[in-house]
Amino acid sequence: MMPTRVVLPLRICLCLGFPIALTLPASLSAQSVDGRPTVNVILDDRSAAGASELGLAKTRAGYLFDDAGIRIAWAIQGQAPHIANAGRDSVRVVVVDGSEDDHVTTDPILGFAVPLAHRVYVYYDRVQRLALGRKIQPGWFLGDVIAHEIAHVLLPDIRHTSTGVMAATLHPDPQKAPGFTQQEARALRAHLGETALARLRSESPVD
Repeated sequence: MMPTRVVLPLRICLCLGFPIALTLPASLSAQSVDGRPTVNVILDDRSAAGASELGLAKTRAGYLFDDAGIRIAWAIQGQAPHIANAGRDSVRVVVVDGSEDDHVTTDPILGFAVPLAHRVYVYYDRVQRLALGRKIQPGWFLGDVIAHEIAHVLLPDIRHTSTGVMAATLHPDPQKAPGFTQQEARALRAHLGETALARLRSESPVD
């Protein structure tokens, strides 16, 4: 397990946990029409975030992956077809609110990913509290946390870095927007490419 923790002013140490999504095509695929690798993300919102903040989070996370040469195909829980058949390229992101008792700690967990379950949990109210403390739009920082956790699902062995979206410490500051390193981007694209190839092989008829 590698939970996402914050040691104020905003220290985040991730741990392995559970998945997200928003608007998937009818056919789930690891390759987009423009040739970019695609990760399917199913969003399961159980928080008080609201459509506006979630939309901003989708935009932010999508930008981070797009900058790495990867497309996110979003879907809403309950509205995406054939989710049960989604493969290793699919991640379910569950956005929830944490308990009030946890808010008084100096090391709150923002979220965590469980690679084996292809699932991510993110605590919106904790993200919101930290973002508003820095006068930052909560949805923007939520997108950073979501992208960080999705990467942990796709690459369970990925290590934290000193900077960027995979940094052990994330700051809700749009003036210092994080991103994936070139090495991380290559690893993510390679993983999704292998997933697409494995799916094609599994779907090919056997003589």
